[in-house]
Amino acid sequence: MPFLRASPSLSRPVLQALLFAAFFLSVAQPGQSQAVDGPARLLGAPVDRFVEVPPEAHPEAMAVATAQLASVLASAPGTELFASLAVLGDGKRLVIADHVGSTDLYGIGAAGTYIFAADPGGAFRQVYATNGVRVWLDTLQVVQGWPDLWVQSYRGINPPFGVWRFNGVAYQHSHNAGGN
Repeated sequence: MPFLRASPSLSRPVLQALLFAAFFLSVAQPGQSQAVDGPARLLGAPVDRFVEVPPEAHPEAMAVATAQLASVLASAPGTELFASLAVLGDGKRLVIADHVGSTDLYGIGAAGTYIFAADPGGAFRQVYATNGVRVWLDTLQVVQGWPDLWVQSYRGINPPFGVWRFNGVAYQHSHNAGGN
């Protein structure tokens, strides 16, 4: 959004608010995107197969994300962090973090999504990072106790889902599904 940068009357907080709104409101309206119903609609699968993990401010998740992203946060003052916690059936945990408000780090979308994983009693480690996306956990497809991730960009009309599978160390792109 170069026109926003060119306006000297916009303060940094106002600019960040506009970018944040543009990012999160760019999801197409119902009927235009599979993002409304997620991957279940695309596959004709039961809705409970996929669990969406929306950005929020869960206290434990925020503490993990803040510690894991300390250098990123220090390089981008005035940005926002949201983090959610998913506790899996076997005690494994995922923290899904959205860092928003920096076009310098993430381009026009102004947001990045990071995922950290921990085995029961273990420390969190980064297993996924990309520009801002919605995240669903596939409860049917699980590798070594870690669910596949179905991710979809917040931007655009009917963007494809990226399917990411755990490879023993981190999540690796498996394939894309749906889209234009």
